[in-house]
Formats: sequence, C-alpha cells, structure tokens
Amino acid sequence: MAEKREFRVLGKRTIRKDGVAKVTGREVFASDMDLPNMLHGRVLKSPHAHARVKAMDFTKAEEMGAVTLAPEEIPDVMYCPRLVSVPAATYRDWRVLTDKPHYVGEPIGAVAAESEEEAQRALEAV
Repeated sequence: MAEKREFRVLGKRTIRKDGVAKVTGREVFASDMDLPNMLHGRVLKSPHAHARVKAMDFTKAEEMGAVTLAPEEIPDVMYCPRLVSVPAATYRDWRVLTDKPHYVGEPIGAVAAESEEEAQRALEAV
C-alpha cells in the first residue's frame, strides 16, 4: 500500500496577507483612487454579433467634453487578452476596438471624461 505523503501547502489553511483589510473594507482598490487630471473611461459594446459597424456618431459626446475613440483611430495591432497564457497556445487574435464585432459585447468604441457620471452620459450619447 502506498505511503501517505505530507504536503507543505496542499490541504493546508492559507492565511491571506490582505484578507483582514479586504473583509473590513480598509483595502484600497484601483476604483477607489482619484488622481489629479484622471479621466474615467467607458467602453461602447456591440449589441449585435457578426455585425459590421457602418458609422458611429460621437458628436454629442464630444460636445459634452468627452474624449472619444473609434476603431479607425487605434493601430490595427492584434493582442492576446488572456491574463495567463502559454506561449504555444497564445494567439494574438483580438483588437482593442473593432468595426466587425464577432460577439455581443465586443468593444467597438470608447469615451473618457472627467467623472464617471460624465463618461456614462457621454457613452449613452453615442
């Protein structure tokens, strides 16, 4: 019969260094930060799959003072959005913004403004 092995980590209770700060609400997350001259962004997502975006009107958003981005304003560089990747299985097959969305929710445009509320209003104006 095989001997039972003792592991140092597997099956052991792990104490997270940031656990107490997170459960007590003291941990600071990126969304909690407010830096000087910081802009807040929102991404316009496609409501349709396998579509072609013929035009987007950013006029109202720009009149509100928002900065806008369309697919044609971004270099056509493919990238891999996966956080963890294995070189042999990593495919650079995504664009930051596209005018040919493959799935519902694929990013097709973006806006940025001085507050989260302004950014949301600008997004809704596109």
